[in-house]
Amino acid sequence: MKLPIKQLFVGCCIIVCMVSVHIFGLTSYLSLTWLQENVQNLQVLVQEQYWFVVAVYLISYITASCLAIPGSTFFIIVAGLLFGIMLGICFAMIGLVTGATLLFLISRYVIGSRIQQRYKDKFFKFNRAIAQHGYYYMLFVRMLAVFPFGMLNILAGITLLPVKTFILTTTAGMLPYVILYVFAGQQLGNLQLTDTMFFSPMIVFISTIVFRVSLVPVLMRYVIKTRRAGLWNAL
Repeated sequence: MKLPIKQLFVGCCIIVCMVSVHIFGLTSYLSLTWLQENVQNLQVLVQEQYWFVVAVYLISYITASCLAIPGSTFFIIVAGLLFGIMLGICFAMIGLVTGATLLFLISRYVIGSRIQQRYKDKFFKFNRAIAQHGYYYMLFVRMLAVFPFGMLNILAGITLLPVKTFILTTTAGMLPYVILYVFAGQQLGNLQLTDTMFFSPMIVFISTIVFRVSLVPVLMRYVIKTRRAGLWNAL
């Protein structure tokens, strides 16, 4: 499967950026340890240059998502810490959904269209199932975090899932997760003890897992119904 020059160039640029991020150790800043050491400085910066911080936050989050860099939880916690609950949820969702959608579109442009063309016959039943029930399949894997966030965005780009459906399922599936971690981030600004600082995100993480697992019976009920129609055989 030979890629056109433009698609190959875009793919190479993405790979180079991803490798560069790890070579220069930029991922070391996406940790609670770094956040703990710079909480006061960040809060002062927000008070002095609010919209500049918002712009840097959104650009950083969107870029990290486009490059499939692990650290989504870090960015969501930072949103709660810097912007509070309501605005934190708003900014985190904008960064998360925009970054995920861009990676989804890049995946579709670079490899998705070529794979669909090459294996059109083999993907026929799969594409038909996605066309009929893609919203529920995507919401299912998004809520339960079956795949890592970045990987799921790439895999979704290979399918014929409509962009609108991808955006809706990403928003609906990730909103509870964002709310919980933004709340944890907001609490971090009020905590002084180091041990306590790590306690709040851990509680929120456990709560998120419990919430997602609780959705299994509801979603599986729908899966069983669709299986009768033979849709899962296509998958």
